[in-house]
Amino acid sequence: MTEKRNKYLAYVRVSSHEQAERNISIPSQIDQINNYAKQNWYFVWDFYKEENSAYKWKRKIFNELLQDLKTKNDIKWVIVFKFDRLSRNLD
Repeated sequence: MTEKRNKYLAYVRVSSHEQAERNISIPSQIDQINNYAKQNWYFVWDFYKEENSAYKWKRKIFNELLQDLKTKNDIKWVIVFKFDRLSRNLD
């Protein structure tokens, strides 16, 4: 018997070389998201990777993620390493 797993998108971002050198690098974020997904039986359909500050609103990859969330009816969730990967200001 196969159990249906929910599909998720994942967004990873670094905004500076300093972040990439610390434990916030894109590969590190991907590893941690994959571990979290595996533990919770989530299926990560795709990763959206961006190297850009959240201060700049012209984030091409982030906008692609938002568009895909609107058009892919079977995917309703996004996993991020930390909320600040989505935006500098969570308000």
